[in-house]
Amino acid sequence: MNVRTIEAVPLQLRVPTDSEMRQLEVEHAVSASEVMSAIEDGSLEVRGEIYVPRAAFLQTNRERAERGEEQFANPRNLAAGSIRQLDPAIAAGRPLSFFAWRVEGLDGVVTQAAGVELLTLLGFKTSPSLFTPDLEAIKTFFEAMGKGREALDFWIDGVVVRVNDTKLFADLGVVGKTPRGIVAWKFPPEEVTTVVEGVDWFVGRTGALTPVANLRPVFVAGTTVTHATLHNADEIERLSLMIGDTVILTKAGDVIPKITKVLTDLRSGGERAVELPTACPICGSDAVRRSGEVAIVCTNQQCYAMERERVLHAARAFAIDGLGDRIVDKVLQAGLVTRAPDIFRLTKDDLLTVEGFAEISAAKLATEIAERKTIGLRDFIVALGIHHVGVETAFSLASTFGTVEHFRRATAAELDQINDIGPTVSAEITGYLAGEGQQIIDDYLSVGVTVKDAEKVSRALADKRFVITGTLNNIGREEAKDLLRLQGAQVSDAVSKKTDYVVVGENPGSKAQKAQELGVQTLSEAEFLAILGRT
Repeated sequence: MNVRTIEAVPLQLRVPTDSEMRQLEVEHAVSASEVMSAIEDGSLEVRGEIYVPRAAFLQTNRERAERGEEQFANPRNLAAGSIRQLDPAIAAGRPLSFFAWRVEGLDGVVTQAAGVELLTLLGFKTSPSLFTPDLEAIKTFFEAMGKGREALDFWIDGVVVRVNDTKLFADLGVVGKTPRGIVAWKFPPEEVTTVVEGVDWFVGRTGALTPVANLRPVFVAGTTVTHATLHNADEIERLSLMIGDTVILTKAGDVIPKITKVLTDLRSGGERAVELPTACPICGSDAVRRSGEVAIVCTNQQCYAMERERVLHAARAFAIDGLGDRIVDKVLQAGLVTRAPDIFRLTKDDLLTVEGFAEISAAKLATEIAERKTIGLRDFIVALGIHHVGVETAFSLASTFGTVEHFRRATAAELDQINDIGPTVSAEITGYLAGEGQQIIDDYLSVGVTVKDAEKVSRALADKRFVITGTLNNIGREEAKDLLRLQGAQVSDAVSKKTDYVVVGENPGSKAQKAQELGVQTLSEAEFLAILGRT
């Protein structure tokens, strides 16, 4: 049998027995000869999705925690990240599984039900399903799956309802890449109640203090939750939150714990107000509110917590995966790193002096650091961690100034000429470059970091605003965004009336539907690549 396999997820197909194929012919009018011919000549196309089982996800995170590496937020991130790296060795080392849900290339398969049954006979794993013309039965199935989803060995956030007749399915057409014969029916977010037992304040790389609620442990959407971010002091005020309050907790997108409401009727009188900090919880320096901002910030720019977050931020910008939270803590506490550029001074011998490192792990991290010394100007500007300067702003700066030397000499007048940089961001950049920024840039260059010049930006898509949703098969999402920016386009995460195009990949979210509602033009991946000149 000539079977093409996915290198990351080996598939071992079985040959259906004669009796099984006869039964398929009787029940679904599927031609056994057509099936076997398609298998033999390699024309059988199977569609589905790669996922990570629940138990494997938890085990992977346990192992990463033991190694001091950053943990994955959810199984979807682990699966998608494994494939997007386009490295079979990485993908093969991850606990990936595959669900098949559709077969293509067989004229005789005239219903989805027949396709699923054939896939099962061929040895593919298929997800729980129901084939029925009864809408009430579909509703019952949806409710049953919602109630029983915690017993499944994979995470789900809803049920997909699809038209069974494959001809009708095709006749309904597509929007972008989403067939009209498919509707995603999402479960309502699971809500639980718990008690806020305290509020801690954490210091970020810019000095902003973020309040985090300490919760009485509660199980919600697959995990036990003990903390939920409160974002800032204004959010505490909006919720009217007090320590000791009973609150409603959910998970945004089934991932991020969020307090949605305080049940004030359940107050006993023993609740305490949340005290806003006047001193940094780490270094004890004054904590103040910046003019015009909601954030409370530490006034000590050398605060350990800030430096730790700056080092972590730089490690992510340079894509040094081996430098997670625990490793950064260890090298900071050992005095091997005091500021972000010191990352590139780390050697294998240095790392061998740190608890938890052995010959192989120290050599591996030292090699990874050395391989990340070359970086594009956009990512380098991100790595500097300038307040209010994210990826989009960094791209504008890189495309405007072109080289690190030109950027470091940027003046307020030059910054004012850049469309998406206002006076607040301009002041942050000029203040950084007039202060410690020059020394930090020098430190990076002195340890061998090479900053590549930015590519020139054309104006082919000037003033056009794009949103990308779903998975693109022939180009990574970040690469697609960069190509858009290089042609002068703006890339946004939200669809609005100002959006010109929504690029719709496979398994898009609600943005595709919103584009329809607002009358925004959608593009398939092929149409999008044609606009970019990548056909």
